[in-house]
Amino acid sequence: MAVFRAERYPGLHGDLILSFGCYGTGISDLTEPVGLAVKGNREIIVSDRSTNRILTFSLHGEVKNVFACRHSIADVAVTPLDTVVVTSADVQEHLAIEYNNRTGARLRSFGRFNCLEATNGIAVIPSPFAVVVSSFETGTVHVLSESGRLVRKFSRRSVTGQAYYLCGNSRGDIVVSDYANSRVVVIDRVNGSCMATMGGIGTAAGLLYQPLGVCVDINDNIIVADSGNQRVVLFSARGTYRGIITDMSMGIGKPCNVACVPGAAMLVVLVTGRHYAQIRVYSYNPHKWCDSSNSPNSKLLSLCVC
Repeated sequence: MAVFRAERYPGLHGDLILSFGCYGTGISDLTEPVGLAVKGNREIIVSDRSTNRILTFSLHGEVKNVFACRHSIADVAVTPLDTVVVTSADVQEHLAIEYNNRTGARLRSFGRFNCLEATNGIAVIPSPFAVVVSSFETGTVHVLSESGRLVRKFSRRSVTGQAYYLCGNSRGDIVVSDYANSRVVVIDRVNGSCMATMGGIGTAAGLLYQPLGVCVDINDNIIVADSGNQRVVLFSARGTYRGIITDMSMGIGKPCNVACVPGAAMLVVLVTGRHYAQIRVYSYNPHKWCDSSNSPNSKLLSLCVC
């Protein structure tokens, strides 16, 4: 386990506090980590797709728990009861499955069998409770009730594109990373309509290239793992570009997923690459960011062009 001291990067707003985890086949190693979530008691949850395992780390990098699922998994999210829900990559499994994070016991299932729709991204919206799941190949977003019943689904590719990862904001809107179109879309959880869009393929400020994980902070600012550009970027809740949190273009690996730590000014970033995997914790204070609505790109970013 490698641990690094905090280091300032000029012009950026995220200080590296520590990093831990590594690529390998050991019990606490990571082979193909894709999912990332933070529990309310400040534990980091990671899903490893190639080994179908859920790993729990402390914010200091200590391994707290590891258990394996009996099906192929993808992304992971945490419920208000501190259980975990994971998406199933098996077409003969349910859309999402809930587990006791300590014992690994299977608690309940959400949705019917996937049929031909393998799922990837997952998010939990606390109030009213809903589990939201994305299907990458079809761009479908599924909304599931607390009882596990499918409430509604949106499958308009013109809106969601290739829905990869997703999260929910404080209003219950769904934030979706559209990998194919290199953008992030905010949609209404009731009717699936587009409320805001940001990004677009490119390397300039405000543009994205192959975005993956997304999360929101306490102010509903949207944080994106801009994997193709090897950076983590920030947008306002309405889609205005606000800047780069951290730039990884001079190092190894790409940001795969992001998660804010509730009640602490910290951001967790999952970094992956060829035979490379690491979890990094950065300082992050949303109140230090000024609104860049006067920037050249902001007019494009605040418009909904779904």
